[in-house]
Amino acid sequence: KQWYQRRVRAVVLCSTTFGMIHILHVSGNHTAVSAGSGNDTLSYRAHQSGVNDLALIGQDTILTIGDDGDVTLGSMAGGVTTRRTVHFSAGIGVAPLPNNRMVTVGSDQRMCLMSVP
Repeated sequence: KQWYQRRVRAVVLCSTTFGMIHILHVSGNHTAVSAGSGNDTLSYRAHQSGVNDLALIGQDTILTIGDDGDVTLGSMAGGVTTRRTVHFSAGIGVAPLPNNRMVTVGSDQRMCLMSVP
């Protein structure tokens, strides 16, 4: 199995100002890891520019919002699975809610409540 498919895992999620999500697997022997190095790192582009907030839905879905006003759903296996434009300007925050819903806020002074695609 790939490291992201194992039952027991320690994972660090990092986002960057140039739209990247880095998923780092941290084993018991690591004292430090760096994004983009080794077989235990996956990276993918989630946004055109900065990633402003991220949240984990369940164990395998990464929810993000960025400067481009988009919300993305990504997989722990790497890559964006769904993209939706929700704000006319930068998205500031995103949070999963019960019953397969989410809430977003943006610098356009809007708060959006919607179903997770």
